[in-house]
Amino acid sequence: MAAFYRYLFCDAATGVLIEELPLDCQSFSATISGAGQCTGTLTLGDLGPARWQLATIPKRSLLVIQRDDQIVWSGIIMRRRATNGGTAAEITAETLEGWLARQEIQADLTFSNVDKFDIVRGLVAHVAAQAGGNMRLDTGANTAGFGDTISYLGKDSTKLADAISKLAEPTPGFEYTVTWTRSAGVFTPHLALATPALSAAVDPIVLEYPGSLTDYDYPEDGANAPNVVTAVGSEMVGVPLIARVEDTTGELAAGVPRFPGQLAAKDETDWVRLNARATTALQAGLADSVVPTAELRGDADPSFGSFPIGVAVRLRATSLYHPAGVNGRPGLDVVRRVTGWTVTPGRGEKVTLALGAATGKVAVPPSQRDVATYLRELDRRMRSVETRM
Repeated sequence: MAAFYRYLFCDAATGVLIEELPLDCQSFSATISGAGQCTGTLTLGDLGPARWQLATIPKRSLLVIQRDDQIVWSGIIMRRRATNGGTAAEITAETLEGWLARQEIQADLTFSNVDKFDIVRGLVAHVAAQAGGNMRLDTGANTAGFGDTISYLGKDSTKLADAISKLAEPTPGFEYTVTWTRSAGVFTPHLALATPALSAAVDPIVLEYPGSLTDYDYPEDGANAPNVVTAVGSEMVGVPLIARVEDTTGELAAGVPRFPGQLAAKDETDWVRLNARATTALQAGLADSVVPTAELRGDADPSFGSFPIGVAVRLRATSLYHPAGVNGRPGLDVVRRVTGWTVTPGRGEKVTLALGAATGKVAVPPSQRDVATYLRELDRRMRSVETRM
């Protein structure tokens, strides 16, 4: 049975429902620690101006998408325009992470040895105190378990998302996403912060091709995977701060030619933090030299909406590109993470998952001592799923 979608248009500042409209949604997307988008079209013939115009005001209206009564996407309408000779209106919206990316730190702020999640909350509270800055964003109360000492100058007008990204760069790092709930008719946003990663403790899911997937893509790209990273920080008396890290025990030791890359961090004045950021960039580039995508069947188990962003995935695929192994084992058998998705709703619903690196992000169950044991446990889970099908 095809999933049932509803499109609810609300006041962005209060979260109160204005109107439900029959949006022809082309697609909507989400990504970890970043903004997702939605595009769709309203056919205006059967809609009076009072219904659609007040419900779709750019910068003021919130679009909430429900799939089988579950909230799967929410975002602020940013653009609308007439199409088809004025008989339709094209709507573009973006998740609240996009709004956060536009906000600025407009006062001098200093945090001395403060937990990083509390620094994020302090920055969000600073924005909320500005006119029009209170989006009722619930920031929770969990802690990262590691702190930082950092200052911001109001004259720099640092973007909030840039400040959060800088805080998250050094290992072990953290991730964030915005989720939404509805209570007493009001939609409320929640900022989820997690270290080292979102959904790290959630049970992994298994995706198979052929099987729960209709297609998969496995692009291998070394162009953006340097094995040497030079980070350039702030200048001190005309001399820039430099930190260089190399993959000496990995690719370089294995005989892979040298591929340098550079990280621009002109705002960084601390060498230890600069070196940590360079190390994170090196690890991330090498780990994400392959970012597969997987197309999930509409009737697949697990179904879209039943697993959170960031969840670990056992991707098993057999094809001419990845021929079957010994005893019929899948040609590709890797552990990745769902780092984003793009959904085309409707009768031919299509869900494309972006599967980022699992390195350093998946929390191996405490009962497991090594990766091999972990994979065997995932095998057991998969056999259990097959038995139920």
